[in-house]
Amino acid sequence: MDIEKDLLFEKIISIERPECAVSEVDLLSVEQALDIRIPKILRDYYLRHNGAGIKTLYAFGCEQDTYGLHGIETVKYRSKYDSDNSVTYVDDGEGSFERTVKDFADYDAVIDNHLIPFAYDEVGEMYFWQEETSEVYIIYSDDFENPVKAFDSISEFFEAFARAADLKKELDDLKPGRSLEELENDRWGEPSYGSYVVTTSHSARQKPINRLTDEEIRLLIGQKIGLKYLLPIAVKMVESAPARMVTYYQGDLTKYLLELDHDNWKDNPDEFKRFRKVVTENLDSIRKIEEIPNDLISRMIDMDEDACL
Repeated sequence: MDIEKDLLFEKIISIERPECAVSEVDLLSVEQALDIRIPKILRDYYLRHNGAGIKTLYAFGCEQDTYGLHGIETVKYRSKYDSDNSVTYVDDGEGSFERTVKDFADYDAVIDNHLIPFAYDEVGEMYFWQEETSEVYIIYSDDFENPVKAFDSISEFFEAFARAADLKKELDDLKPGRSLEELENDRWGEPSYGSYVVTTSHSARQKPINRLTDEEIRLLIGQKIGLKYLLPIAVKMVESAPARMVTYYQGDLTKYLLELDHDNWKDNPDEFKRFRKVVTENLDSIRKIEEIPNDLISRMIDMDEDACL
């Protein structure tokens, strides 16, 4: 196998599952059963990494829109949850790929556009390849009759998410191994109020920043806590994917950053310039997010960079 291509695949993988290995004979059997032809790059992926766990990643696709990746359907095997919630992979004659293809086989949008499902994002929206062109489409559950072209090819699909994995590594390198309490030399003690926001904010300030979840980072920024140390991380996150969903909806972190005032950026003027550039260069995709009011976007565009110095 092409070493460069193999490295491309490995960048997006979080865990290998050698027990799910398949052969060319297995792939041919699936193709014959479904009357399809798996594109070469996807065949190569299955022969090397079938069943692998995939990192949750966000990448730019067509029209510079942002798309997420959470998993690639498994050939021959399917996951089974045991009584202790552990997951095993079983071969009972129909893998998750085959089952998903059959589940979508009767939908008009799939039939009319000759689409084959093969991957999904963090909320379960499906990616399909187009049989004649290998273009990749996503179909949203609330608009199933209108497939959206996401990537020009399956190759570009893998390449885009491999680039996203490189950016994620850069992001991880930005995160200090010390907590906000240590960096600010300010210990808050026990919370005086038992709400989720208060208790989570207190506990998150005590954790090393490199162990904070994306949700904790989003929440702290929303509360304007630790901005000096968290804004470089948050801006890097939205640079790679302005519409990424951290917790509640697409673009929720971008919205929290848009809600910050000049004074909130005073310790991070370079990050302010970078975020403002993200907004101005991705206006169309950000404006598509219903939860982000246009006045917040306009306010950021009109902000004077020098006011944050």
